[in-house]
Amino acid sequence: MPQKMELNVREKAAWREFTEKNFTGIPSEALEWIERDFPGPWRRGTEPAFSLRMTRPGSALPSPAEIPARPDAYVLRIRPDGIYIDAAGAAGIRYGLQTLRQIVEGNDLIPTGDITDYAVIAVRGIHVDLKGYLPKFERLMKDFTRLAQYKVNLVLLELEDKYNYRCAPDVGVPGAYTFDQLRTLSLHAASLGIEIVPKVQCLAHVDYLLKHPRYRHLREGDHPYQYCPRNDEVVELWKAMASEAMDAFREHRGYFHIGADEADNLGSCPRCEPYGKAESYLFHVDRCLDFLIARGRTPILWDDMFRDPYCSLGPGGAAKIMPLAEKAILNYWSYGYSGNNNTFPFMAEYRRRGFRIWGSSAFASCDNWAGSIPHLDIRIKNIDAWLKTSIEHGLEGIIATGWSRMSSSTPPIEPRENLWFSLVYAAESMWSGRTRCLDELIELVSLRLYGRLMPCYLRRAVMNIAKNPVVLNDSQYGECDDVPELALLQYTAAAESLSQPLSMLVANDRMFYGQIGTGQLPDYLFNGRRALVRKFKEDLDKLEREVRRWMAEFYEPVTIEDFIRTRFGYCRHYAEDFSSRLEQTKPL
Repeated sequence: MPQKMELNVREKAAWREFTEKNFTGIPSEALEWIERDFPGPWRRGTEPAFSLRMTRPGSALPSPAEIPARPDAYVLRIRPDGIYIDAAGAAGIRYGLQTLRQIVEGNDLIPTGDITDYAVIAVRGIHVDLKGYLPKFERLMKDFTRLAQYKVNLVLLELEDKYNYRCAPDVGVPGAYTFDQLRTLSLHAASLGIEIVPKVQCLAHVDYLLKHPRYRHLREGDHPYQYCPRNDEVVELWKAMASEAMDAFREHRGYFHIGADEADNLGSCPRCEPYGKAESYLFHVDRCLDFLIARGRTPILWDDMFRDPYCSLGPGGAAKIMPLAEKAILNYWSYGYSGNNNTFPFMAEYRRRGFRIWGSSAFASCDNWAGSIPHLDIRIKNIDAWLKTSIEHGLEGIIATGWSRMSSSTPPIEPRENLWFSLVYAAESMWSGRTRCLDELIELVSLRLYGRLMPCYLRRAVMNIAKNPVVLNDSQYGECDDVPELALLQYTAAAESLSQPLSMLVANDRMFYGQIGTGQLPDYLFNGRRALVRKFKEDLDKLEREVRRWMAEFYEPVTIEDFIRTRFGYCRHYAEDFSSRLEQTKPL
């Protein structure tokens, strides 16, 4: 939704006839991206400083447009004889082209008129969390291209064990990305105008690494959740991992996220017991911040330890660590679980202290830790609340998060292909500063992603799958198979909804407790229960085959097996147990 748009649908422009193409102010590496949608040849012009022109041969060029005083502002003018984009900087040219791309998509004739546009939130970040899934590399590259189309300009990239660290052997899963692949991704993101912010946890949430025997001695206590903050080997390992990530993403020199959240195990090992919990946290995190600052990066860390909701730092501990926030961007996260508590009471205190704050909403992962689709009607409440708060307080940035797994001991959450409805809502609202009707959003995103509307039952599931479960009948299998991304949404939604048919088995188990497995049932009841469990097992087999088939389009095998185990494992176990006990029952 542009800030100001005046289009004349009665007057059309045949944009494919505009073969004279020149630009100024666009980095050379962006040309390849531009030419994918608007083939050249392109010529580099002179004036004005940041502009793009596509005209018929011999057409007179208009005067430069008046551009709003915003760094990412642009003016797009469509005339019968040409298309003209003027911008405040190179970013504005990119955003103007993204808007133009949406207008021309599927159309030979487009309406004429003027669009003046700019972002309300300067830093519009999306979290790409790889801990739960390992996308095929070409799919990850396409995800970045799509994010750029929605004017996202920052990605918080969480690698964890989906990258083979050269400095940390044995951590990467089978098929994990290589250093060369990260270099390719880095260059790709830079060409799209997306800043990659690597995130390497410096203290807690490191079970992906500490679960391996060779790193066990770095734990705080016996659990692999957290590093010991007083172990010098820990800070040296973290510095090596951070350095490797910075080298891989060397085009992106602005920021680095250290996590530093939810450090719940402080003071639980002999090395740390003589010290206060807050003192150990301060000691370790301060070293990490200083390391990044010396490398020319602006550190970012989560804010929860500064409000210490779980008393992890001990009495008065939060006050002791406040000096850390003066060295970094404090990333204030609050996700509005179940649609509640979408207020941010610590914002005033952070602002009073003069801290540099970015907000963090959640477009996914908060409503079902073994889910397949975010609850859109709940997620938008949190996204809207953060947008309103950020505008009121003049925040520089928002990072909308989408956790793909809470830790290596919990299931993978929603597949990335199923997140685009809430993700697009977040991206669009950060740009425009406005909200959108959800029915309209679902329709527009469906058309853009799939080239057609979804079946009505999937539209309802996207709104809230807990209220609208997807239990497929035989005629619905195959109806979305022409669009792989939509097929994956359909079948994984059905996998999330298996609790409904499973509940029928459980109800029968309860109803005939003491008879199934140890007693007797009349023939008609026995045969009915046998048919019920047989049908459930057949449906499981059929659905699992489809989920495997379509996940293989997007993900590496390690991801697929994890998803199958956590969605189908218990259902299959229960069905086999029920069937076995039923066979021990004597029919009358």
